[in-house]
Amino acid sequence: MAKSDITVKYVNDKNANDKIVDGVIKNIPMNATSVKAEQVSVPKGYKLVADQTFTVSYAKVTVHVVPVEETKEIIVRYLDSTNNMKKIPNGKMTVAKKARKVAGETVPLPEGYKISGRRLIVIKKGHILVHVKPINFNSDHEVAKSDITVKYVNDNNTNEKIADGVIKDIAMNATSVKSEQVKAPKGYKVVANQTFAVSYAKVTVHVVPETAPAPAPQPTKPGANNNSVATQASFKTTIHFVDHKSGEKVHSTEVHSKEGQNHEIALPANYTLADGETNKISASKKKTTVSIKVVKKTVEGTVTEHRATLAVISNALLYSKEGRLVNDRALAKDSTWFTDKTMVLEGTTYYRVSTNEWVKANDVFEFTTVNKTIKTSANTAKVLYDSKGNKINDRALAANTSWFSDKSATINGKQMYRVATNEWVLASDLA
Repeated sequence: MAKSDITVKYVNDKNANDKIVDGVIKNIPMNATSVKAEQVSVPKGYKLVADQTFTVSYAKVTVHVVPVEETKEIIVRYLDSTNNMKKIPNGKMTVAKKARKVAGETVPLPEGYKISGRRLIVIKKGHILVHVKPINFNSDHEVAKSDITVKYVNDNNTNEKIADGVIKDIAMNATSVKSEQVKAPKGYKVVANQTFAVSYAKVTVHVVPETAPAPAPQPTKPGANNNSVATQASFKTTIHFVDHKSGEKVHSTEVHSKEGQNHEIALPANYTLADGETNKISASKKKTTVSIKVVKKTVEGTVTEHRATLAVISNALLYSKEGRLVNDRALAKDSTWFTDKTMVLEGTTYYRVSTNEWVKANDVFEFTTVNKTIKTSANTAKVLYDSKGNKINDRALAANTSWFSDKSATINGKQMYRVATNEWVLASDLA
C-alpha cells in the first residue's frame, strides 16, 4: 500500500493568533482519512485538547492544542477552628504557577477534618492558611440570635429625632436584614432602593414623611397670581451616594419638595464626603437626580502586646482589625485560644486569635492553668458562679470539702477557681 507523510497544522485554542511550527506524521497510507491520537506528536510546551478527531484532508491534519500550564508547589498550613493551640502537620499541594488564590474545595484536608473557613484562600509567600474543624464537632449547634437596634433618619429633615426601633431574633453573624423585616415609624415610609447593612448590632434606615393629601383647591379672585410657592406642586429628587474610589453606588434616597427648597441629605453610615463634595442641595425640576461622591471612613484601633490564654464563654463571632464581621467563622463554646494582642476599637476591646481575626473581650475570659486540689472554708455552703459571673441558684459547694480545679481566672474583678465545666467558686471562699 502506498504511503506518504502528512503535515500537522497546530491550532492553539487559547490563542488563535499563535504561530506554531507545523509538524509531520510519516508513513501514513495515502488513502487514510484519519490518524490515531497516539500517532500525533505535540510541540514542546503544549498538550492535546481532549475529545477531538484527527481527520486527514489533502495530506494535512489539524490538531488542536493548549499551552501546558506551569505549576508550583505550595505549603498548606492548617488551623483547628475549635482549638488554635492544637498542632496539625502541614500538607502540600500543586497549583498553577500564576495562581494567587486557591478554592477551598481543592485543598487536601487532614483525616477527620472538614474546611470551616473561607472558600477562596489567598496564597501568601508560598503557603496558604486553611481553617478546619473536626467533622463531627458541634453538629447540633444552633445559630445564635440577638436583637438589633434600628436608627431612623428622616431624609427630609436630618435634625429630626425619631425614636429607635428594634428587629428581634436576627442571626448574630448577619451582615444585613431584608426590607420586609424593616418597619417604618408611624407617619413615615421607608425610602426605596436602600440596603440595610448591620454594623455593631445596629442598622440605619432612611425614611421620609408619608405624603399628606393635597389640600382642596381654593377659589381665586379674577386677576390673582395663581403661581405662588404655596400653590406649587411638590416633586421628587433622587440622590445617589457614590463611592469615590470604586465608582459604585453605596446608597440612594429621595426627597419630595417644591422648587428652590433646600435640603441637607444624611450621609450613609461609615461614609464621609469626598473632597469638594456637599450634601446640601436645592430642589430643581431641571435636575431631579443628584450624585454625591463619598469616601469610606477608616477605622483604626489601639493595639497593645498582650499574651494570654482565653476560654470562649459561648459561640463567639470574629472580626477584622477594622471591626468588620468575618463571615463563616466563629469560635466554639468552651474552646481554648492563645492571644498575643489586644485592641480597643470605638470603645470595644478585642483579643487577636489569628492573623486578622479578633474576638470581643465580652465573649471570652483569660485564665491560668492550675491543676490542683482546693478546699472550701468552714461554716457555710459556697455559692457557685458561671463564666460570666452570674450566680448559680441551684448548685453550691459544701463547707470543708475538697475539689479539683483546672483553671483560675479573674471574673468581674474577682479571682475564681473552676470546679466544673461552667461552675466557679470564689477564691475568698477557700480555706
